[in-house]
Amino acid sequence: MLGSKKNGMKRVKSGIKDFDKLLNGGIPDKSLVLLSGGPGVGKSIFALEFCTNGAKLYREKALYISLEQSEKCVIQQGTQLGFGASTLEKKGVLKVIAKRPSEISSEFITETGKIIKKHNIKRVVIDSLTALSISSPAFKELGSMGVANLLSDSTVISPPVVGDTMIKLAIYDILYDIRSWNTTTLLISQPEEESGTLSRDGVSEFFSDGVIQFIFEPIGGEYSRHIVIRKMRMTKISDEPQPYLIEKGGIKLV
Repeated sequence: MLGSKKNGMKRVKSGIKDFDKLLNGGIPDKSLVLLSGGPGVGKSIFALEFCTNGAKLYREKALYISLEQSEKCVIQQGTQLGFGASTLEKKGVLKVIAKRPSEISSEFITETGKIIKKHNIKRVVIDSLTALSISSPAFKELGSMGVANLLSDSTVISPPVVGDTMIKLAIYDILYDIRSWNTTTLLISQPEEESGTLSRDGVSEFFSDGVIQFIFEPIGGEYSRHIVIRKMRMTKISDEPQPYLIEKGGIKLV
């Protein structure tokens, strides 16, 4: 079964039971979607399940780009959870690329775009933007992104603010180029507690077409996990918090 259409719009199904109902049938095709949440909430599991379900259930090839784990670790996790990642990789319908954040450059983005086109890849995950933001200014040549490009001669500003601005500009450029891949792309990030933003860079939640927030909080003496659809362009959504569990087999809404 290929991606479905609802209300005249092609939608990409996650394959996670009951989740697509929150998005009126699925994520609008070719959307950029931010997955935001703290450590251990299941963002990477959700993203890996999205990729493997695409390959298994909907005949859509997937690419998982990891900036935090090796290819072997990603495949092992996807196999232990029951996603069949190892088998899918051998069949050529799931590809995992592991890179250090410092290795992400405009050339890498371009070459990845060529791989996506060559293999007709429809789903992409970048894990994570948090890691990428640490070295994101390296994405641009220093000559094109120096302090002189950020400030006027009369501006007085502190170095940390300059650094934050450079990160925002670099992340914006990266996301702009990623959009040209024409894939449905999940971007994993952690919120910034001090600023209250849903990503460390503070840009991706505005640039992205959708934001899915994963919450892990104490309720009545116990911890509870909830998914909230914060936004999704071009579709009706349910923004009510949805409780979920992480089990062998993946994410389960309850």
